[in-house]
Amino acid sequence: MSWVEKELKKRSAAAARDTSPRSSRRGDSSLHGEPARIAALWARIEAANDALPAELRLAREPGNAVAFAVEGAAFEHWLVAPDGAAIGFNGDGIRYQWPEPNPRRSNNLWIRWREGAGYVVQRRVASMFTGVGLQERRFDEARIDRLLRCLVTGERVRLRTVARRRFGLL
Repeated sequence: MSWVEKELKKRSAAAARDTSPRSSRRGDSSLHGEPARIAALWARIEAANDALPAELRLAREPGNAVAFAVEGAAFEHWLVAPDGAAIGFNGDGIRYQWPEPNPRRSNNLWIRWREGAGYVVQRRVASMFTGVGLQERRFDEARIDRLLRCLVTGERVRLRTVARRRFGLL
């Protein structure tokens, strides 16, 4: 049984016992990137979302309907999960937003295009020695399905989930 069938079964059981709406919270971000490359990756993410059964598809919301404090360009589109997690596109980057804040290591990710490295995943990390910095790894394009699976099933997307493995170890 694939993860899609398991999730459909789980949701039908949950719908039978609970029909209350869920709330969502969101945070902030910063932006930059190459629009054509990021737009192509966003199109692949949307196509993968559209390939899911209707019961599992992430809700598509316009950028102005979602309340995020964003520096720079406004988001054009959001794919929002029932638990409040979302993935958004602003033309310069793709933002994964987890609804629960973490002051030390951000649970939110940016996917951007960097010349020479290709797609990279970035996360903010705070340290008492170096201050606030960015942790950056190469994005694995083969893990788009895993990204959507985490959103649909309510799991938090971790940097290791969508990054390329280093030396085959991680």
